[in-house]
Amino acid sequence: MAHIYDLAPEVAPYVDGRLSGDRVKFPDTDVFRSMNKPSRIEGDVFDLEFSGTIPKDINGTFYRIQPDHRFPPLFEDDIHFNGDGSVTAIRIRDGHADFKQRYVHTERYKLETAARRSLFGRYRNPYTDNESVRGVIRTASNTNITFWRGMLLATKEDGPPYAMDPVTLETIGRYDFEGQILAPTFTAHPKFDPDTGEMLCFAYEAGGNGSDCSVDVAVWTIDADGVKTEEAWYKAPFAGMIHDCGVSKNYMVLPLTPIKMDLDRMKRGGNKFAWDPQEDQWYGLVPRRGGKPEDIRWFRADNGMCSGRTESCVRLLAFFLIFPFFSFPSFIYNVIYIYIYIYLKELHLTYFSQASTAILPAATRTRTATWWSTSPSPTATSSSGSRRTARTRARSRSATSSAARRAAGRWTPRPRRTRASRRRWCGRPTASSRASTTAS
Repeated sequence: MAHIYDLAPEVAPYVDGRLSGDRVKFPDTDVFRSMNKPSRIEGDVFDLEFSGTIPKDINGTFYRIQPDHRFPPLFEDDIHFNGDGSVTAIRIRDGHADFKQRYVHTERYKLETAARRSLFGRYRNPYTDNESVRGVIRTASNTNITFWRGMLLATKEDGPPYAMDPVTLETIGRYDFEGQILAPTFTAHPKFDPDTGEMLCFAYEAGGNGSDCSVDVAVWTIDADGVKTEEAWYKAPFAGMIHDCGVSKNYMVLPLTPIKMDLDRMKRGGNKFAWDPQEDQWYGLVPRRGGKPEDIRWFRADNGMCSGRTESCVRLLAFFLIFPFFSFPSFIYNVIYIYIYIYLKELHLTYFSQASTAILPAATRTRTATWWSTSPSPTATSSSGSRRTARTRARSRSATSSAARRAAGRWTPRPRRTRASRRRWCGRPTASSRASTTAS
């Protein structure tokens, strides 16, 4: 006897890559298979079964958050990070463990629940949404969960945090720090000062509606009592992703990756982000206190992605910035020294002669640029500046030749140098040369 599917073939849930019909059938792609297969569960398990023994003196709760699609997405090629935020709590006490899991009840969650289907389109692209949800805050709050003043904050960098009860996991609602932060976006990775209890946070694409590819970057400090004490706004060199940050006692480092946004591409129904292989990796350095728009300093490295393991280099850079030997212009010398050290030790990208021109601001990347220059002035009056100009030209030529050697497969990194030789290599000035340069 013929199988019923031979008589009436199964209707494909996606036609030309778009969801068709009301059938609940997820795409047959790797994004929705295996460990990424949506669980779609809210529930409790009392007294979990486990292997081994839990020490009875452990008394606490482990929280995690993950994207978990509740409905088949509008587009067949959707990505994992577009799923709804789902929070798990494992309560451990007296040698026992209890499980609880709840979705973050965002505006997105509520509207799609009422419609019993997906209404929001491509990842962070509102131009692909269903018309019924235009203008809705579309964050899924699925990236990070942090504990803040008696609440859990579920965050995703495309929208504001959502507050949740840490015991019941009930969603309390959208959280704007009691009206103190009104930007449309907010980082998923705030940092906390262990000495003061302050929250250090930022947002990119912060100046418009959160989906307009703006270059505005905001940085805030919230004290342990929940009061905003610092707010500063900056401009990024292009509209790209700043996923995380590094902090020290005095500075914050913002890694701007060459994952660029394109508003025209979004309006055509395409992806919001695309990798630009010709763009540098940028690092914005800003003060934690009293920051002004003109205070940001940008440093550049070769094209790459600062995320995951390479994030450690940003934090190491921020750690070194706590030391009080920084003063202009030696500040730039020391940042360059630290940056190149990290560049070699952590990123393993290239050696100093190539990085020496890559990390300077574009205005200083000229044949007559000095190390500490922040303007395109073609002159340098000090003798030490002239010597540095010659070194810069030589390193620029060396960078060109190294690129050719890499292309020919003949490039090898320079041997490791001692700390003292690295300082000389980076041109750290003496007190006399620094004084004469400052005077000039």
